Amino acid sequence: MKVKNLIIGAGVTGLSAAYHLQKLGKKDFAVLERAAEPGGVCASVTHKNFTFDYGGHVAHARRAYTRELLKKLLGKNAALIKRKAWVYLQNTFVPFPFQANLSYLKPEIVEECVTALVAARKHKKHIFENFADFALSSYGEGIYKYFMRPYNEKLWRAKAEDLSCVWCADFVPQTDMEDIVKGAYFKTRASYGYNTDFIYPKTGGIGALARALAAETENIFYNTEVKKIDAVKKMVFTNKGIFEYENLINTSPLKTFVSACGGLEKNIYEAAKELKNNKVYVLNLGVNRAVENISWVYFPEDKFKFYRAGVQSGFSPSVAPEGCGAPYVEISAAGNSKKPDFKKLEKEITAALKDAGILKNEDKILAALWLEINPAYVTYDARREIVVPQIIAALKEKNIYGVGRYGAWEYSFMEKNILDAKELAQKL
Repeated sequence: MKVKNLIIGAGVTGLSAAYHLQKLGKKDFAVLERAAEPGGVCASVTHKNFTFDYGGHVAHARRAYTRELLKKLLGKNAALIKRKAWVYLQNTFVPFPFQANLSYLKPEIVEECVTALVAARKHKKHIFENFADFALSSYGEGIYKYFMRPYNEKLWRAKAEDLSCVWCADFVPQTDMEDIVKGAYFKTRASYGYNTDFIYPKTGGIGALARALAAETENIFYNTEVKKIDAVKKMVFTNKGIFEYENLINTSPLKTFVSACGGLEKNIYEAAKELKNNKVYVLNLGVNRAVENISWVYFPEDKFKFYRAGVQSGFSPSVAPEGCGAPYVEISAAGNSKKPDFKKLEKEITAALKDAGILKNEDKILAALWLEINPAYVTYDARREIVVPQIIAALKEKNIYGVGRYGAWEYSFMEKNILDAKELAQKL
């Protein structure tokens, strides 16, 4: 088959590119998806009468266009949910964001954090060398010690000094000194950050969104795995045959895409080898009780193997049978690490969730399903800031466009993926 625009991946990003090309009347495209259904890591899995996601995937829609699109796609299946997020520290549930709710902690910790904050703000920088520099300068040694460093090092599987801070603007809630001090001595109800509320399907898990988008999109080829790409002849070789293209839109992981791509300069292959990422293991649980008042909880302390736990049935009760709950935990691991002993880890996690009060001792586990995301989060080290622009520019010269969390090799969220793909579709 020969098409003008060929899209690799029927996740939310690839589907958005196809949907918006089609909306513009440009139907000369095809979408290649190796799985049997759309969604990628935004798919949902049915297991023992529960519907499980690959972790806490929800749609944060800040733009009017995104909200209208999601409502159009999901119709009556769209629900707007208010975030109920916490940080669990020293046996205490602290409302998120941590730095704006210090009053929930012991007085001596509050004093330590406020004193360090005041000292840091006297010498606050505007240009930062790395994430540690950003966090210390913005929030002081106390907040950095109790949350910013341990949580982010657990999530990224990298030292705070080795992480850049270009990702912080969208993902670290910006709080001014007045709000932090106020939250240190008074319990406030202020909400901060990009994800104070979100859209989630009433039924079908987050996979319902991908299915709704795919239902509006033509020319999707499922069970079609890309084997190699010839960037000179503009051909993609798959298990279903050869696809020729004028423009190639890639939403698959940039590192593996480059290695499968022939016709690039040697330095681009070498650059791609420097790209790093973590992987995430998600344990989805089904329990015989509704778990309430939690969207998700951040766990910065080392005694917890997971960096975040959430309750998917808090997004939508329909993902669990009536009267049941669906908590999940997310565990970060180095990209090259071996798989853990899942049975042993499951016991440790269940005990930890009981210690934190998310589960009760009498709760019965009705279902347990491990899911893996690999790659999960892109590592924002110093080399990424140099090599990713080089790779993206070299591919663009060949009419290959990387977009989305994996294609652009970035820390991203669903709305950005949808809008970036829309913008690319318009350009092409």
